[in-house]
This record gives sequence, C-alpha cells and structure tokens, in this order.
Amino acid sequence: MIVVRVRGGIGNQLFQYAFGRAISSKMHAKVFFHVMPTCREIKREYLLGELNDPDLSVTNSDDLDSFTRCILNPVINKALRMAHIDTVPVKNGLYYFDYNKSYNSEMMNHLGDNLYFDGYFQSYKYFEHIRDCLLESICLPSVNSSRTGWISEVTGKESVSVHVRRGDFVQSRDGKHYLLEKQYYDKAIDIVRRGLEEPVFYWFSDDKEWLKANIPTDEYNRIVSVESEHPELDELMVMKSCKHGITANSSFSWWGAWLQENSDGIRIAPKTHMQNKDMIPEQWIGI
Repeated sequence: MIVVRVRGGIGNQLFQYAFGRAISSKMHAKVFFHVMPTCREIKREYLLGELNDPDLSVTNSDDLDSFTRCILNPVINKALRMAHIDTVPVKNGLYYFDYNKSYNSEMMNHLGDNLYFDGYFQSYKYFEHIRDCLLESICLPSVNSSRTGWISEVTGKESVSVHVRRGDFVQSRDGKHYLLEKQYYDKAIDIVRRGLEEPVFYWFSDDKEWLKANIPTDEYNRIVSVESEHPELDELMVMKSCKHGITANSSFSWWGAWLQENSDGIRIAPKTHMQNKDMIPEQWIGI
C-alpha cells in the first residue's frame, strides 16, 4: 500500500496531492491519501475531494500497519523529525519523512509494497513531468456563477493575480510565517507595469477587509471575492485563470501562479521567503 499523508491548508494539500500523483505515475500503482492533520492544524479542512479527480482514494489509520501508526504518534513523529531521520523501516516497506523542505531526488526512486510518505514536498521538480495531468485534475467540476463571472473577466484582460497572505501570519511569532512588506508589492507591480501594457491587477487575500481598507479599487485594481461553500478553492480557480501572477510567501498563491497556462506570463515570488530553494521555477522572477 502506497500512502501520502495529507495535512495543512489547501496549498500544502495540493503539493501532497501532486507528489502522490507523480509517485503513482512513476510506479504505475494506486496511491492513497491519508488525511491526518497535526493538533495545531485540526481546523484545516480537507478539500482535495472537491477536485476533478474521480480516482482520488482516501484511506484511514485503521488500514495502516501497526508500525506506521506508531510513527504517526505526534510525540514519536516530532522526535524523528527533530533527529533528521528520513526513513524508518516498517512492515514490508518504509516510512519516509520529507523534513528539509527542498527537492530530494531520492524520494522518487524508492520502490516497495508498503510505503508511507510524510511531508510537504514543496518543489515543482517532483511533479513537473505530469503538469498536463495536474492542470486537468486541479479544477472544480461544480458550477458557481460568481467564479465563472470572474474567470470570464480575467481571461479577457491583461490580468495579474496579486495575493496578500494575512490570516494567521498577522499574529505569528515563529519567524517563518510573517507578512510581506509593502515594498515587495510595489517593486513587483513596477516590474509588471514596465513589461505589460495596461495590466489589470486582481487582488486576492484571506483578509478581504484589509484589502478594502488598503487597496484603492478602480478599473485597473479589482478585489476578487467569490461567495461559495469553499471560497478559497473558487478563488484559486480565478487566480489560475489570470495571465500573470504576483505571489505572497504562501503555498496557496504559489499554486495560483504555477497553474496559470500563459507560457509567456510574468510570475513573481518572494525568493527569500519561501524557505525552499527548489520551490520557485527558474522562469519566475524572485524579489
């Protein structure tokens, strides 16, 4: 049984999903996704089931062998990570940790009947070769008139998605998750304006009230808001329909930009804030 652990917000879930699809493609085997958040992530909603992937399969802890369930114990799991142990033998296979947040080519070369992958796998290098498959599956089969309206608008403009991550970053004190400075966005917007004629900036955020208070809206600056059961997914679909993208230090906006299909698009990311040298594609502009 080949299993990939799913945790975190939708951005992290998509990295785990894409990694699982890549493993499945390489091994010609079915991959199961195990939804098991950490204690502090317990409020994060599992959203992969909303995607256009009828073959997506989920497993639960009862289906796992006792050794794997033991390693998933929060105390043991954390201790192994802190010790930088990347593989642990389990019954008829191995448990793999992706703890260093950079691309590990060896991760794709392990074969076995019982494999469990635990990590974030935040590099396009794991799944770039199945990009077309991911473009097809990372979409929503459900219909939403608000989302459809926004997509129709951005596809008819020289559209630039701009994502501002706030939410839990506002109160974060861990030194890893913090707000980007205004200078980053000013510089990114200046680069876009020098490269495009009449770009229209479409602003996305998990804090719409902050956007309304800080972004003067006009025909060239639009705040995107979709009313739906899962607005983050619907807004991701709008973001990926834009022709260009300015990301935050956020896995969510990374996906919004990476899924954009305009091959000549300008994509800008904070190169010192992603904590992963293998996260930003070479064609992107790092600030």
